[in-house]
Amino acid sequence: MPQQLSDTKSDLKYYIDLLLQRRLLIFVVFFVTLLMVMIDYLVTPPTYTARAKLLIEPEHYTNLNTGNSGQEPPMFYFQTQVELIKSEPVVSLAAASLGVQKGTRDFQDMVSKLKRNTSVERIPDSRILTISVKSHNPLFAAHAANAIIDSYIKFLNEQKRKRISNITLWLQGELTSLKNKVETSEMALIKYVEQQETTSNNDSVMFLGDPSDNAGTKALSELETKYITLQIELTNMMQKYKDKYPLVVQLKNDITAINIRINMMKQAMIEANKKRIKYIMLSRDADLSKDLYSMLTKELKEVNVFGEIGYPTATIIEHASEPGRRSDRGLVFWLLFGIFISMITGVASAFIADQIDNSIKSESDIERFIKHPIIGALPYLDELKGKEPHRLLGILNSTSSQVYVEMLRLLRTNLKYSFIAKAGKVLLVTSTGENEGKTTLSASLAYILSITGAKVLLMDADVKKPNVHKLFKSEQTPGYTELLIDDKLDSAAIIKDSGYDNLYYMTAGRQPPDFAELLDSPKSKSLLESFKDKFDYIIVDSPPIGIISDAAILSSLVDGVLFVVKANGYPREHVLRSIKSLSSVNAKITGIVLTHLDRGKGYYYRSYYSKGYYRE
Repeated sequence: MPQQLSDTKSDLKYYIDLLLQRRLLIFVVFFVTLLMVMIDYLVTPPTYTARAKLLIEPEHYTNLNTGNSGQEPPMFYFQTQVELIKSEPVVSLAAASLGVQKGTRDFQDMVSKLKRNTSVERIPDSRILTISVKSHNPLFAAHAANAIIDSYIKFLNEQKRKRISNITLWLQGELTSLKNKVETSEMALIKYVEQQETTSNNDSVMFLGDPSDNAGTKALSELETKYITLQIELTNMMQKYKDKYPLVVQLKNDITAINIRINMMKQAMIEANKKRIKYIMLSRDADLSKDLYSMLTKELKEVNVFGEIGYPTATIIEHASEPGRRSDRGLVFWLLFGIFISMITGVASAFIADQIDNSIKSESDIERFIKHPIIGALPYLDELKGKEPHRLLGILNSTSSQVYVEMLRLLRTNLKYSFIAKAGKVLLVTSTGENEGKTTLSASLAYILSITGAKVLLMDADVKKPNVHKLFKSEQTPGYTELLIDDKLDSAAIIKDSGYDNLYYMTAGRQPPDFAELLDSPKSKSLLESFKDKFDYIIVDSPPIGIISDAAILSSLVDGVLFVVKANGYPREHVLRSIKSLSSVNAKITGIVLTHLDRGKGYYYRSYYSKGYYRE
């Protein structure tokens, strides 16, 4: 948990420093974006919105028998009307009513313009639709809104007329067909009745009477009763007489005659029932055709009445009038919106620039990416700009660079706890590449240590691009190289007095072809050990670690390494690679010093100015 809190604070500090570093970019982007928004507002014509209102009724007609006008339409009905108002047919009618000739390019442009600028909304819990048309011309907006609602009603009436016409034609066709069917059914019934009347006898015409008449059924029942009685009587007589007895024979003949008559009557009744059923079927068919014909005739009359006195499905309750005020956002809104957008754009540009420029810019970058302690941050020494290097120590000794000197004192204090307290004497100063202020820092640090009374040696170990001799207007040779090569050469002849109390320097000497081997020799180590006995501190100005291997060799011989990082200098990938090279040879990295820091940037630098310690 503490680690997470620390990371959060580190990230917050990084983002704050990022915004402070990019404040000029943020301001420029903010100003340009705000200017563009306001120019766009000023050059864009104002927008006006005209509104008309329609009362929408469901598409139905009142039933003439019941008077019922129908139920409340479903919700999707109103959405259908909304889409219908904005449809191509309605908008085309509106464009034509505005005086634009059909078939021309202007007509198509007008249709597209009306579609794009027309909106339809339903007032909640009502049947009222609001039609809104936007335009830079307030008069045109009103005309267009009225044209759309008029065209919508015209379109609905035309569609209703077409539907009524189609229904009427269909009903008329059905009525003609039913009329023919009724006539056919009636003729078939009449013809059937006439045929039966001419061919029927007294026993079979009963189907034309009342179906509830049971005379035939009663006669049949009496015959069946008589038949049973004769059967009983024959049975009793057979017990007394023979088969050929006259009474027996007569009784059998009577029974046979009655049985024949019973069968004949049953057959006649079956035929009569069949004829009655067919009659009923024909009669019902004729009645049904008549009923259908009557119903369709009634429906046709109702449709005709609706077509003449029916009400429209939409009623205009409010025409659009010319709007007097603009409907788009005003100056205050666009000003606030522009400020908001400009702030976002400015901050975004800072982060984008930070992603593009991935150099180390502040202490927070070092804490975030390098993970080594930063023990100092030095601003760019403006007083040295355009002047000879030998003016450096004179500037440090004057009052014109108090801020820079104070930052050096803070660095010296930090070194006291991170380097000197550990009995460190030899401090190597290196960097990723050239022009990062490595030599200036070495000389400045040697000077600020010497004014405390400590005996300090500034040693130039960069034989490829030596600079220490320039600080003192001295000759480059003899120097450190000659001391390594010539065993007879005394170091006292090489080490020179700077002219400042307790500060001495040694130049680099000439550039040998095998300087790396010389640095890696026992002589190099013994020399440094001998210097420790003569001086309190030795500041070694070495070549950049990211260019040649000399610094890596020297880092293994010294007590600590001060790694210089130029603000807005090399990409952090190169810096990290250089530090990794030092770590690979087990160099003791004392800390990181950030140089060329712009005025007002960085925690160390801002702290003095914010407290008003020094002002120029």
